[in-house]
Amino acid sequence: MSRLLGYETRPRPFAAAATIVARTRTTPPRIRQTALAFPVLIQPLGFVQDRSTHAVIVDSVCVARAIEYVRHHLSEVFGVEAVLHASGVPRRSLELAFKRALGCTPYQFIIRARLARARELLALKPPRKLSEIAYACGFADLRRFRLVFRRELGMTPAQHRAALSGDRITQLGP
Repeated sequence: MSRLLGYETRPRPFAAAATIVARTRTTPPRIRQTALAFPVLIQPLGFVQDRSTHAVIVDSVCVARAIEYVRHHLSEVFGVEAVLHASGVPRRSLELAFKRALGCTPYQFIIRARLARARELLALKPPRKLSEIAYACGFADLRRFRLVFRRELGMTPAQHRAALSGDRITQLGP
């Protein structure tokens, strides 16, 4: 031990090594930030939804059963009566439970689920026929599909497909 300025100091065995390491370390070189003249935008090819994307948490057992029925039978033609049968409650009870849990009626939920599926199918490449999409989403015919699609989304399925692909189509009628 040595005395320095009235304090006792002990020898530090690794002090020399620590100073050598500290001197040899260099700071990383600074990365020069350059601004691009234009932003680089890359169009995604698509996205994959997992099962958690479609999860809906509700307190009501009858609403949960109804949602499950709609999701599993979406490609079939059915109405609110089939959902009532699957949920096991009277119509008014199911409607009130839907309003409380989701803010819509069972019919509106069915339509929204069908249109969400239709929008997914309209975005597929190569494009499928509209009549195939209508049947795959549980619509009885193409006319009904177009009518509901236009009423709910404000455009026809063909216009929606064109908007997705960036094409412009001319409207021939009202």
